[in-house]
Amino acid sequence: MKKNTPRLIFTVLLLAMTVAGKAQLCQNSTDTVYGLNSIVAGGSGQIVAIDAFNAGTTLIGSPAASSSNANGLGYNKTNQKFYFFNQIGAGTTEFVSFDPVTGTKASLAIPSSPALPTSSTGKIRSGAVNAAGDAYYTVFPAATTAMGYPVTGPAFYYYNIPGNNWVLITQSFKDISGNTVSEIKNLNSGDMAFDGLGRLWIVSSNSSSYAMYRIDAPLPTSPVASITVDTVIASTPTPAGVSITGIAFNSGGDLFLSSGSGAGAGNNQLYEMVTPTSPLTNIGTLPNGAGDDLTSCIHPFAVLPVNYFQFVASFNNKAAKLLWKADETTDVLGYTVERSNDAVQWKKIAFANRSLSSQPQANTYLDYDYEAGNNYYRIAQVSTTGQVKYSAIQKIAVHDVSNIYIQTNLVNNTLQVYSKYLPSNYSAFIFDNTGRLVYSGKLQQTNQVIDINNLQKGLYIIKFSSAEQGINQGTYKFVKY
Repeated sequence: MKKNTPRLIFTVLLLAMTVAGKAQLCQNSTDTVYGLNSIVAGGSGQIVAIDAFNAGTTLIGSPAASSSNANGLGYNKTNQKFYFFNQIGAGTTEFVSFDPVTGTKASLAIPSSPALPTSSTGKIRSGAVNAAGDAYYTVFPAATTAMGYPVTGPAFYYYNIPGNNWVLITQSFKDISGNTVSEIKNLNSGDMAFDGLGRLWIVSSNSSSYAMYRIDAPLPTSPVASITVDTVIASTPTPAGVSITGIAFNSGGDLFLSSGSGAGAGNNQLYEMVTPTSPLTNIGTLPNGAGDDLTSCIHPFAVLPVNYFQFVASFNNKAAKLLWKADETTDVLGYTVERSNDAVQWKKIAFANRSLSSQPQANTYLDYDYEAGNNYYRIAQVSTTGQVKYSAIQKIAVHDVSNIYIQTNLVNNTLQVYSKYLPSNYSAFIFDNTGRLVYSGKLQQTNQVIDINNLQKGLYIIKFSSAEQGINQGTYKFVKY
């Protein structure tokens, strides 16, 4: 027994060092983020700890097998493993988990039906693990119908970590007004990171510009037609003409960004973003490839003092449609809608209470009382203390056009007809769902109501027509209940 004591002591020491090393991996979450090298035959798959104060690096480990175009790095603080694509866009796709303590990787399931292509068009550029450690998300920006995808557009994937299976969530990213966010496809580099509230922050970039978006929690885990993203930073020039390739939060909620590998002065730079509106602060130069992707061990709740306030306005010949969304503190009371014809003198036209949701919600207001000419709108966020924060001003130019339409498509006994600029007279025709004409009559400005009390309950179609110039004829469905 005494003869084996030294070996036993040595084994215990090794175990203690291993446990200590594992604990120290995420010990300095204030000043440490982690980078993944993607350079083929030049360190692809190497993971380094990066000192966020001076861009110094320390090798954490690298996969046990060959790697190519490694990217999409995320850290799972639940099982203390890294998740990333060890090989992508060249040869057989390999998605792995990597244990930095033992230095071993495990090959996991890969996306299929359709499969990611093995050519350079199949590269993954971003990835992140959520705070719960049960989900990994990534975007494949180059997906096309020729590859077998339903549409040509960025493919947003969810990977179920416990179940080891992939789900194609959507290929459609929309802003709050329903417009396609093309930068997620066109700016095909970038990265993503989760915060402590479960929100996913996405940076899309190419060599000349980058943009930042946020997807509010909860993120979908099954297919959806589209997903709404909030624009935090609209497309803006990169700091040195090189793509942003990595982002990661520290425990203080600051965001660190890295630029891609290469030999130029703007390559391999580490930046800090204090606020989305302030210039990036250059921390220093990383070893070549060390910032090709970033992650961290932390999911902070308070991130980037974003004072986020989106506001868009549009006109559809019926009304001015106002749509806005803003970050809300607990003292936000609601929103005042204001209109002006000169952007100097403002009139309050409506008030909307704040949403009671834990996540900010999009608010909508339809203004039927617009005027011909220029209509300016702004939204005022009002707090319980009386503090007011204004959105940007949106202008809608309205010409003297007319459109006849119904006020609602769910009707009892009275059908209300409405338009801002009504013609002097027009005709209305109502058809039942078999196409049979059940009503016809002429309406005037002084008579904008149709009595449908004698109609049976069900679905109907109403058509308007007018001989006057500039009047748009309309066809609408409504339900008599």
